[in-house]
Amino acid sequence: TVDHIVPIAYDSTIRADQGNLATICRECHRLKTQWEQYYYGTAQNIAKKDVTEIHDIHRIVVLMHQK
Repeated sequence: TVDHIVPIAYDSTIRADQGNLATICRECHRLKTQWEQYYYGTAQNIAKKDVTEIHDIHRIVVLMHQK
């Protein structure tokens, strides 16, 4: 699956930025989406949070496992 590292639901201006794309497996994509909803507030009917965008996929993986 091709995934936006910083979700476009959080920052739509980087939708076409190839540097914001990563290939990940389906299960990792599901887990990352859950983490994004928690971190960025990108879930439906939830206000987006004012947080720093994380562009480093390795840091995201670490944070996903700390949640």
